[in-house]
Amino acid sequence: MADEKFSNFLTDIIDADLAEGKVDVVHTRFPPEPNGYLHIGSAKAIFINYTIAKHYGGLFNLRFDDTNPAREGDEYVQSILQDLKWLGAEPNGGIFYGSDYFERCYEYAEQLIKEGKAYVDDLTREEMQEYRGNDAGKPSRPSPYRDRTPEENLDLFDYYVITPHFPLDAASQKRVLKILTRIPNRKLILVDHWMKELPGNYGAVYQDFANDAYEGLGYGLKKLKTCSRFNVVTLPSSLYYTSVGKAVERFCRDNDIAVEFHTEITPGIIREKEVYLILNSQYDLGLIELVRRARELNFRVGRDISIISYNESPINEIILNGLTTISTDFRQMGVLVARMILEKSLSKVKCDFQMICRNTF
Repeated sequence: MADEKFSNFLTDIIDADLAEGKVDVVHTRFPPEPNGYLHIGSAKAIFINYTIAKHYGGLFNLRFDDTNPAREGDEYVQSILQDLKWLGAEPNGGIFYGSDYFERCYEYAEQLIKEGKAYVDDLTREEMQEYRGNDAGKPSRPSPYRDRTPEENLDLFDYYVITPHFPLDAASQKRVLKILTRIPNRKLILVDHWMKELPGNYGAVYQDFANDAYEGLGYGLKKLKTCSRFNVVTLPSSLYYTSVGKAVERFCRDNDIAVEFHTEITPGIIREKEVYLILNSQYDLGLIELVRRARELNFRVGRDISIISYNESPINEIILNGLTTISTDFRQMGVLVARMILEKSLSKVKCDFQMICRNTF
């Protein structure tokens, strides 16, 4: 981007502020929402902010307004970064993300509610337009929810988003249910695990552990039928052991596949042309030990033995040049929870489940 020499109403204001000592440094920003590609208007905004900062020897920030996960994506983040580089607009002030400040924004919103300067409005989008007087000739009107007390607004403002992965013994589950029943249904969203024993019209975005594993393995059935044995590596204390383990056992029985369960990795269980499902996360020592033992036997993962991990994570694309997983769609899970909160509409939704095939299977 060319080094521009210019004078306009913006520089006139800045010159006056500098002369009066109101500011010491000129600091500008470009704050795109990463929900699409940039356009010519974006280029104009970048040009103005970057050249003004450069003209005054100041700083230029790129601040992603990434606060709407339902519409945004990393594809657009990367595209915007490439566009700024192509335009020659180096963000020498830094690259920032609005989502990094959620906690601070929440605290400010809570403070405004406590001071009576903000309130929770239950009007629909259409009703808001009507109350604002958007229709020609109609005056604006105050919202009927404007006069709620700070206490009422604080109560409506909060949600309890809980992942109920607690110990599975009866006593622990009973205590958990007792606590959850104290939370009003309209404020409660369960994530990842739906406790069906809990009655009420609360929200739940979940995976069906008992059946999803069965369905996920089905995507790899053709190859699984060629293996000599299907091995499951887990611990009896694992949250997945009871429901997922039974689903795997049922899948193998229905498809005539030999299956064995293991609670530790020993040299004797690593055999050529067999498949190993690690039920705990990719950080589990079981996966590390399995790969180490396989290498001692000169087995190559993906050729001599196959490995499948339970639950997807970005790091799985790197591990062993790509670790195959069966997993719920965690991004979809987060988007659905955010949508329930934003739209104030709670329901119970099961997330998609899939097998992501990579190098290890």
